[in-house]
Amino acid sequence: MKTVRVNLYYIGCIAGIFVFIFLFRNLGYLIKEFALHVNVNVEVCDTCSMRHKNKLHNTERISNVIHQIYFPLKSKTPPVELTKARDTWIRAHKNYTHYLWNETSILKLMREHYPHLEPIYHSYDYWVRRLNIVKYLSTYHYGGWYADMDVTCKHNLDELTERAFRQNKSVVQHLTFPVGTSNDFFGVTPRHQFLKSVLDHLPNSNRWFIFPYPNTVLTTGTTYLWGRYLNYPYQDEFLILEQNDVATYMQHHHDSTWHGWDALLIRFFVHHFKQLFGLTILIVLVLVIHCLKRSHSNKTIT
Repeated sequence: MKTVRVNLYYIGCIAGIFVFIFLFRNLGYLIKEFALHVNVNVEVCDTCSMRHKNKLHNTERISNVIHQIYFPLKSKTPPVELTKARDTWIRAHKNYTHYLWNETSILKLMREHYPHLEPIYHSYDYWVRRLNIVKYLSTYHYGGWYADMDVTCKHNLDELTERAFRQNKSVVQHLTFPVGTSNDFFGVTPRHQFLKSVLDHLPNSNRWFIFPYPNTVLTTGTTYLWGRYLNYPYQDEFLILEQNDVATYMQHHHDSTWHGWDALLIRFFVHHFKQLFGLTILIVLVLVIHCLKRSHSNKTIT
């Protein structure tokens, strides 16, 4: 019996050490990234901004290119609803170059131009984490616009491209609920150092956050991209669209094929935060009143 207790004690100590390391390493990273904004991996100087470099290389406009991605998980060809959604972009942008990326084509681009990214690309166990890398790498290399396959086009992007050019903006993103920016639709000039910082920072974000959903959004997904924006020193290069503004150009049907039970639970809490917060306060008050009554009752008895 004593041996069992000793073994349990050591097991508990080892587990406690691992929990401490996990919390220290991951919480430290999240605080630096999203609160302190000290994870800057871009050179800061008078001539280091993309505004200066774009003028130098005459690449101030977002390219007439639209990137989309399809990873054949269940079928080699996209389902009908995704094909219809993609056709809306092709019909509205006949003078654009359209890319439909898959793992074969992105690996070809990676091996030819960015071989240093291949090890971390293959290190991701979940397909959607790799898909996010395709978004950033394809738009970094060619510039242009990216749109998820379950996003339909409502308006030609020439006007938005011109708007960004007039305002001297080289990245276009939009806000998302509940906080931050989304990576389901964005535009950027070629070889933009913001996306370079996104790609260069991947080894630092490659951590284990226990559940699949945070493992995705915090390491390569929308929250990761937002964190890179918060740490980017030239935020005046961004045109950030409000949700009602971006709705002029596109509609996201939220296919969410990669979302698991944890994502659904988080979304439920986010969407019903006020009700759940009120319910929690009510339960706490009831428990406090109950405890006070019991305490008073015990004193009366004695």
